[in-house]
Amino acid sequence: MAPARTGRRLNPEEDVVGGSILPLVAFVLLVAIAVAVLAVVSTPSPATSDGDDGRADPQPLLGAPSARRARRHLDRVTVLAWLTFAAATGVSWLLVLDTGPGAGLVAALAPAAIGTLFLLVHLLGEITWPRPDGPVRRATLRHRQARHVIGTGLAVWAGTLGTVLVATLLATGFTADADGRAVSRTWPAGSSSAGPYPGWHYAVPLLGATAVVVLLTGLVLRLVVLRAAVDGAHEEDDLALRRSSGARVLAGAQLVLGLTAAGVLLVTGSAVRSIGLTPSGAGGPSGGPLAAVGTVLALAGPAIGLTSAVVAVVALVRSGARVAAPATVRG
Repeated sequence: MAPARTGRRLNPEEDVVGGSILPLVAFVLLVAIAVAVLAVVSTPSPATSDGDDGRADPQPLLGAPSARRARRHLDRVTVLAWLTFAAATGVSWLLVLDTGPGAGLVAALAPAAIGTLFLLVHLLGEITWPRPDGPVRRATLRHRQARHVIGTGLAVWAGTLGTVLVATLLATGFTADADGRAVSRTWPAGSSSAGPYPGWHYAVPLLGATAVVVLLTGLVLRLVVLRAAVDGAHEEDDLALRRSSGARVLAGAQLVLGLTAAGVLLVTGSAVRSIGLTPSGAGGPSGGPLAAVGTVLALAGPAIGLTSAVVAVVALVRSGARVAAPATVRG
């Protein structure tokens, strides 16, 4: 008697498009619009401050013309980057709907492609950052370190997301079927197969796209650390502008990594849970560890995506508040 084979092996592309990725893409679009608005409304222009004795402070605060010009440049780049994020999300949605057999791979790569465009806008913003143009130019002798500019919270979170994503893709790549699109389970009386599953067919392009996002993020943050100081501004205010720039870059980068990881975990969990739950009468064990692991992964995906969205919004709001508050006036 031939072994029974159970489990419906879905068309990987159709399942990705119809089951999980499209709602995720729609969610990205809404988040992108929301954070773009927040980036505008959360950074009011500060007024020029005077010293305690009523005279102009010899080293102007963030209301100085050059610092205000830098603030405006930062805000414009932020808005342009998030508008690009939103527009690219809409275009990617249309591509997913029209691609056909390759829609699943297009959907999987969409967040990284959107993130690459987002980071390129920030890269252009750093290249065109206003240069000092006053007759007297000041420069701090203190060495700027990346950890002082970038901070640790957002960087650690983004690094954690990247690690989870890479580890998951490596694990699914090695456990997938030969075609890299499904995963199977066998037992003495039969077998079960389910897809889509992010084997090497998906994992290799996703690993490459993730590497591009990580490298671009590092390059932009490096430019933030090394750019020329804002002419005529307090050292604390110049540092606040750098920290705000770094936070806005990382807000988008971690969102891209989080949404990519969310999609991968959701698809992985659904497939693993499917092969763990064998229909009655198929002669195989039902439920068990595989079903539990699949359920956990499927629930972890949306949770990570939602958390990344919240982190992006909070980071943007904080970055606006940081540059809106001038440094303490010194006598």
